[in-house]
Amino acid sequence: MMIYYPNNNLLMNKNNAFDLLRILLAVLVLFSHAYLIGGYGQEPFASIVKNQTYIAEFGVMGFFSLSGYLIAGSYERSKNIYIFLWHRIVRIFPGFWFCLIITSFVIAPIIYFSDHHTISNFPFTGDNSSFSFIYRNLFLEVNQWSIGDILNNSAYKLSLNGSLWSLRPEFYCYIFIMLIGLGGIFNDNKLPFFIITGLLYLVYSLKFVFNINYGPTFLILSNALKLYTCFVLGSLFYMYRERLQFKAKGLVVITIITLLLLKYGGYNIMAPILISIICISLFSKFKVKFKYDISYGLYIYAFPIEQLVYKLWRTYLNIWGYLVIILLITSVMSFLSFILIEKPFLRLKNILNEYVPRL
Repeated sequence: MMIYYPNNNLLMNKNNAFDLLRILLAVLVLFSHAYLIGGYGQEPFASIVKNQTYIAEFGVMGFFSLSGYLIAGSYERSKNIYIFLWHRIVRIFPGFWFCLIITSFVIAPIIYFSDHHTISNFPFTGDNSSFSFIYRNLFLEVNQWSIGDILNNSAYKLSLNGSLWSLRPEFYCYIFIMLIGLGGIFNDNKLPFFIITGLLYLVYSLKFVFNINYGPTFLILSNALKLYTCFVLGSLFYMYRERLQFKAKGLVVITIITLLLLKYGGYNIMAPILISIICISLFSKFKVKFKYDISYGLYIYAFPIEQLVYKLWRTYLNIWGYLVIILLITSVMSFLSFILIEKPFLRLKNILNEYVPRL
């Protein structure tokens, strides 16, 4: 059978490979965006699966599924909502703000210089400038997508860093976990959360598969509905983690079903469930731990670096050379971000523990 009932909680093993999974998912997003930003046409994967999805979407959905699992666990281990929220803030905002600064005052001027051979007229201040790129996007909602006209001669002109849009839905998911936690859903009676998950999945199915708009307006109109569904399913996996463990044979069956749906159609209606099972169950089997978690940096830096590499070297590179250079530069930038910004702030995660009582 596919499901067994363990006596211990394997998925929370501190030596699991979720760090590896996050890095792989970030690389998938990088790979997919390279075709778009580099002007190499449609990625081959999209054609193979009849345009049902693309690799970047698979990567982001995997991120949200895994995040739902891990954030639910983080909430349950937190002493109270203030500590939980503080942990989420120090994880997401410092790296994000540093990325805005690097994008605005390093990457964007270099792109401008590649076209104009000077930065004397580069818009550091004023409307649609480097400074406005920072303060207009400061709290995760992207209100400015580029700086000046630096992307006028780019293959992809709509955004300097299009990956940032998903960070705000991610933070909304943190708030959701906090609210349901306050409602007592993390207690012994998990049935209400199971019902919430089922209703959300119904809204998702009606909207994205049958194009029927039933459900709350803020969900129906959101382009993140698929991501919300993945996150909630990931959280459900956490709540039932002692029962929802898949043996190897079961995971093989799930993977084959996924491949068949991708090849012959019908993938999207099952995608959140399939991705959640594959990402959470499969990678929990490994015993790999990375000392440096560069996954967040890979995700937020890849897009602007791809825009930069396009301007500097695109005419000399095929897709594979383009990917190699992007991966190298982004990995270095992600490592520096983790060492210099993210890790120091992560050390502050427990600063409130001795001052805020358990609620």
